[in-house]
Amino acid sequence: MKIGIDSTSLCRKITGIEYYTFNLVKNILKIDKKNKYIVFFRKEIHPELVKLKNKAKFLICPINNQIYCEQIWLPYAIRKESIDLMHFPAFPPGILSEKNFVFTIHDATIWKYSNTLSWKGRFYMRPLSSIGTKRAKKILTVSENSKKDISKFANIPINKIINTYESIKEKFRIIEEREILDNVRKKYNLPDQYILSVCSLEPRKNLIILLKAYKLLKESDPKIRHKLVLVGRKAWGKNIIFNRIKELKLENEIIITGYLPDEDLVCLYNLAEIFVFPSIYEGFGLPPLEAMACGTPVIYSNTSSLPEVIGNAGLMIDPYNIQEIAMTIKTLIQDPKLREKLIKLGIERAKLFSWEDVAKKVINIYQSLR
Repeated sequence: MKIGIDSTSLCRKITGIEYYTFNLVKNILKIDKKNKYIVFFRKEIHPELVKLKNKAKFLICPINNQIYCEQIWLPYAIRKESIDLMHFPAFPPGILSEKNFVFTIHDATIWKYSNTLSWKGRFYMRPLSSIGTKRAKKILTVSENSKKDISKFANIPINKIINTYESIKEKFRIIEEREILDNVRKKYNLPDQYILSVCSLEPRKNLIILLKAYKLLKESDPKIRHKLVLVGRKAWGKNIIFNRIKELKLENEIIITGYLPDEDLVCLYNLAEIFVFPSIYEGFGLPPLEAMACGTPVIYSNTSSLPEVIGNAGLMIDPYNIQEIAMTIKTLIQDPKLREKLIKLGIERAKLFSWEDVAKKVINIYQSLR
């Protein structure tokens, strides 16, 4: 069978859906010896996938424009290559795409929280996703919670949706080399003690509540010296976050690094005393799992897929309760035994998720649609 995979999203900075696409392609090409694969890129082949060129045919869109690539080039290239089955693991298929495809939808944000979307999300991604879910042979997703939400909010039969889960990269681990950690600490001017949160700077990630909780934490106990470090790309709505930092007079207490490469991010996880993830809605929730694999105790929201993924390996909080968030952080700072317990539980929990397992599930889905 000739299978196509849309990897055009990999020309962007690697965050959630791009991360999923990259690891899926990488592991499928390593595992599957039976099917033929054609992988589609925009702008360039991802550098870390170049070494797998002998395992698939790689095609690059001649024009670096997302709409042209998705709506014109991809449908044309799919027909030209006589693809038997196409997989869209990040963005929805174009209007002119053939109907023989599977589509990964990571969560139901575009329907459930449409008010948090940018104009592009509302007027481009949402309509295309709605059409794509109806036309797809199967819909793949990354948690049982997302499966239920997609079925409900997109009005799709639940037996059409398959949960494959996802995982983290092997590079997210405990770093023993002190020199590497010290160099990264100097590079980003990190304090000895800090609280870390990793997410795109956008409304859905609930950073305004985190800022208020952090302010309350500092006011509740002047002895707490921890700064708050925010890591992630500056997305739609970022100015709201920057303005609130000024309003709360936290400019000297918060470090914003922007988007970081994995080799630096893994060190920030290792150096952090606590990881806090107060997101309102997640399809899976990679950052808490990455933090746990790096030996950092996690505080996370009791919403969406996060309890399903993290379980008892972290401390749950109500993402709307500022006082609860502040007091939970304070408890974890002041209780070293609890911290040690969560570190051990987190490391073991992170081991339960494997990209190889995800890739095998997806290949079986391809085979079932032969």
